[in-house]
Amino acid sequence: MNHSSRLRHVGYLALSLAALVLAAPAHAAPVASKAPVTTKAQANKPAQKPAATQTRAATGTQALHVATSGDWGIFTAGTAKSKVCYALSRPKDRQPTSLKRDPGYIFVSFRPAEKVSGELAIVVGFPTKEDVGGELIIGANKFVMLSKGANVWLKAADDEPAVLAAMQKNATKPMTVAVQSARGNKSTDRYSLTGFAGALARAKQECR
Repeated sequence: MNHSSRLRHVGYLALSLAALVLAAPAHAAPVASKAPVTTKAQANKPAQKPAATQTRAATGTQALHVATSGDWGIFTAGTAKSKVCYALSRPKDRQPTSLKRDPGYIFVSFRPAEKVSGELAIVVGFPTKEDVGGELIIGANKFVMLSKGANVWLKAADDEPAVLAAMQKNATKPMTVAVQSARGNKSTDRYSLTGFAGALARAKQECR
């Protein structure tokens, strides 16, 4: 998928799943930068399938929080013919703490109708310096990122299988997203990979 299509889908996700913060653990739910809402306190519970919770977002699309795996949530949206499934998480640490920004999140999506499987994208919650790009660090692995606005994705789509593999193999290590804001401030978001392998498998299963 080209970068324009990726960007459109990131925007759709931010809108269609914004209301899920009211129904799912804060560590898993994305927040739309244009429609922030108050989150519940984070619940650090063992991976388990919670009672499914459904809500309707601004676009009129129903979104469903179907399960939690470690620090990741699994969500579905759309109809049977256009079903979309996601594994999502929020950063555990954001530096510098003095930098003002909206909530950030990472998601890996499956969209069978578009023949998209395991597509990774990140929302950092502030305008980025687009001509600088960014870096995704997982253990000893480093990948180059591109950004537009508050959205960040891999520069080379062919890197996605390697990134997902590294995320699954490094469950005990943090994943770091490093970018620059439009004002030139360096920012790093650190995500937990605990439960990612299970969340990825469940999201894929939901959209098989």
